[in-house]
Amino acid sequence: MRTSLAVFVFASSLACSHGHSVVRLAGPSPSQPRLVVTVVFDQLRADYLGRFGDRLLPAVQSDGSHGGFQALIRRGAYFPITEHDVLMAMTGPGHASISTGAWPYRHGVVRDHWYEGDRRAYCVEDVNAAVIGAESNDPFDGRSPRNLRGPTFGDTLKGHDPRSKSIAVAMNDSAAILMGGYRADGAYWMGFDGAWTSSRYYLKDGRRPQWLGQINAQRAEQAQSAYRFDYRSSSGRSDQGPIQGSIETKTGHQAALSTPYADEYTLEVVEGAIRAHGLGQDNVPDTLWIGFSGFGKVGRQTGPNTAIMEAMFLHADRSLARLLNHLEQAIPGGLDSVLISVTGDHGVGPRVEYARAKGLPSIRQDSAQIRARMEARMGSLFGRPGAGQTWFVGMEDLNLFINRRLAAVRAIPLRRLEAAAAELLTEESGVMMAATRHQVLAGVLPPGRWGQQLKNQFIAGRSGDVIGLAAPFVLPDKTPANHYTGYAYDRQVPLIISGPGIRRGRYHQVINVIDLVPTLSAALGTIHPALAEGRVLHELLNQSDP
Repeated sequence: MRTSLAVFVFASSLACSHGHSVVRLAGPSPSQPRLVVTVVFDQLRADYLGRFGDRLLPAVQSDGSHGGFQALIRRGAYFPITEHDVLMAMTGPGHASISTGAWPYRHGVVRDHWYEGDRRAYCVEDVNAAVIGAESNDPFDGRSPRNLRGPTFGDTLKGHDPRSKSIAVAMNDSAAILMGGYRADGAYWMGFDGAWTSSRYYLKDGRRPQWLGQINAQRAEQAQSAYRFDYRSSSGRSDQGPIQGSIETKTGHQAALSTPYADEYTLEVVEGAIRAHGLGQDNVPDTLWIGFSGFGKVGRQTGPNTAIMEAMFLHADRSLARLLNHLEQAIPGGLDSVLISVTGDHGVGPRVEYARAKGLPSIRQDSAQIRARMEARMGSLFGRPGAGQTWFVGMEDLNLFINRRLAAVRAIPLRRLEAAAAELLTEESGVMMAATRHQVLAGVLPPGRWGQQLKNQFIAGRSGDVIGLAAPFVLPDKTPANHYTGYAYDRQVPLIISGPGIRRGRYHQVINVIDLVPTLSAALGTIHPALAEGRVLHELLNQSDP
């Protein structure tokens, strides 16, 4: 017989006259969830819950409805430090690691972009899967999970029971696709034209479903509606830039996607998908993947120490509360029938200006100048390339991709070119060290954790031929703030798991994001996804009687 050892487990809610749910304590939850929900906030740093926790909604609000983060922490298991243990924490690899339970060297998505020959490739591009209704002249702007080398949790659950449904929703296409995987019944994201869409990989008939079209039409009608986001820091923990301000825009403008409107709009699609696909309405577990992308859009502009990011986090708490209360009403049995997890795809580092003001050694690298110096010095060592040729076909966040055609024409071994480029790169300011493709393949790795993080993320042909390691608080020139390292501020996120069979508590051991999917698999009694390598967090699972 299965028993529940959790306390403060909530039963199904009752509707209030004003439409919210009333939360009441009850006995053990059912052991098998109807719906497994995984929420990934883009750029949810591990310290946000601690820094601003005293300003979050209470677990149970005054009207009887559920709060956000505090509600899940009270109901479930909370790991304050959960890691993306890779050399460069990024959006695509982060979502893929969460959904597959594997590191990038196994699941294949080592970076957001890499080079195939002399062409810059995107992690979810697919020329054979056109995006529906999108305006783009690039033939590679099709989208599918073809670069993912194995199944997600949702893919595997559908193998366990083909009646199981799997849906993924995120404004970011790579988030939706890499969470949804190969067998998703729907993966929806915001297309190039600003409307919610998918690709022919998921929608074989090339048409958006009617319910999604209605949401797009409504936004188009309201595109000129005013949207105002007022923000203010009253915690004393945001000390970069003004402590208060406002953003005024239109809901149809791109600027609105860098405000809480992004999460509000995402939730409209989530709620529509739950209704349209009938998620959680029977005893066969379904999966729902949700990516909140607006949070990260703001963080890449401001860094983590601003009043606007504090306000965005507090609104993220309210978005989570809206989701929980919707699930309470929409799923038979309410939250007692939902196994829900919340985490982040990576963190974010501070702006250079902020770090310097606090006395930290920080610089902003000029990628164009670094590449120009590297090209010039490689030319002096190996001869200048011909007209229109370069020694490097591309440079991505200190990943250098060597021109193989030129190397073949000059009959210069790649090993020599890699070694020379690595030595030159280490002479650049802000570069700690560099490793080459041949060194990694031979097992000659940087010392300690750097070596393990590089192994976790390396695939020959997708990773750079030379991979540079930036020093802490060193940023590329692409954005005001960024995430592209394996340092704590980029790799550490929180993890909360709540639902049937989960032991309530705060767990202070450091775990990895790849541990989530094996734990969900154990909770549902299914096989792990094919590539999964994380461990089952057995300490948070209720134990059966012997």
